[in-house]
Amino acid sequence: MKLSKAQKQEIKEVFEDLDTEDTGLLDEKNLYKALRALGLEVPVTEQEINQLLVDVGRSEEGYVTIDDVFDIVSELMTNRQDNSRSEQLHKAFQLLSDPQLNGITFKSLKRACQVQNESFTDGQLNEMIAVADKHQDGVILFPEFQRIWTKIGL
Repeated sequence: MKLSKAQKQEIKEVFEDLDTEDTGLLDEKNLYKALRALGLEVPVTEQEINQLLVDVGRSEEGYVTIDDVFDIVSELMTNRQDNSRSEQLHKAFQLLSDPQLNGITFKSLKRACQVQNESFTDGQLNEMIAVADKHQDGVILFPEFQRIWTKIGL
């Protein structure tokens, strides 16, 4: 994820506040503090913090530069968006699914449309099922549902 100018400025301010000796570097402890100050979910174990250093090529040095922090924050924000998207897809899937089959069927899709006051013909609903149902078994499983959403860019 590309950081905006405002995001970079906020990161820079936090970085400078924690770089008390004005070295242009943060150690693991201050990296953790910086990420927390930015409101990010941060790794909680020393091993996870070390992995962040490995990810930006700083495992030997044990410190990060401002550019490293930009990279780390960008990656953490991307992961957060990916997780949020995945959670939203799971929630949508559950709303449309038949709980006994753990999949979307014609009947469960029709019921969801009625609840939402959406008017689709049976033919249109069958067509939706046919397009998404890769296994052609009448039940759309989560991977099939996810594939369709990914395919249309959502």
